[in-house]
Amino acid sequence: MTRITSFVVCIGLVSLAAASRASAEPIRITGGTFVVLGLTGPSSIAIVGTRGFSLVSGVTTLEGRVDPFTDCIPCAPGVSTISAGAFQGGTSFFGPVTLDGVTYHVGDGVDDPEIISFEIFGTAPVPSRDSLPTSVTVPFTLAGNFVPSLSHAGIPIEGRGLATLFFKPDASIPVNPNIDRISYDFIDPTPVPEPSTLTMVAGGLLALVRAARKRREKSNGSTSVPECTKRYSRFPMIPLGEESEWAQGPYSC
Repeated sequence: MTRITSFVVCIGLVSLAAASRASAEPIRITGGTFVVLGLTGPSSIAIVGTRGFSLVSGVTTLEGRVDPFTDCIPCAPGVSTISAGAFQGGTSFFGPVTLDGVTYHVGDGVDDPEIISFEIFGTAPVPSRDSLPTSVTVPFTLAGNFVPSLSHAGIPIEGRGLATLFFKPDASIPVNPNIDRISYDFIDPTPVPEPSTLTMVAGGLLALVRAARKRREKSNGSTSVPECTKRYSRFPMIPLGEESEWAQGPYSC
């Protein structure tokens, strides 16, 4: 009975430790898009990530900030680089969030205990007026946090991808670029093994299998039969090792 109790307690502790590690594991965004059509336009986000994470929501960008729509409407003369960053959180989002098989809903008001927020970091060059209309694609990174309840400290969110900024001539000052819209496209941060790496792994596994087979043969006491014994076994009447025309012929060792 004591052994059974100890086993159950051990299993419980292992399960608790696994659950704790899972709850502390950050969310990594693996795909999706955040589209900004302006500070007052119908912006949206649809992203997925590890731990079964997903967020599909409209975005009220005025609740946060989108730097290009602050720095480049129109871009100031002589400015060559602007921030491609943004910050959104709280009531910026209104929609379902799924994590670890549980669905939450964010954006129900300032008292909503379920909160998601993130900040995007990156910079972009300002195109020349001669190239308008045009687009610029630059890398970005994301850091954020998701709080599923008031009793939860929050789960970190990580992501990266490519931001495409679309520029057009300013309506009032055509010589100045004006930001039109932005698309933040997320990519999977998990590295894909190169073919050479896969070949090395396969070769290593094959070597391990061969070594294990040799050890098993030695432990079973198996030995290989000499080839000369195999040949003489066809002629059982001829003693092995006898000096004869058979022993010195094609059947000799």
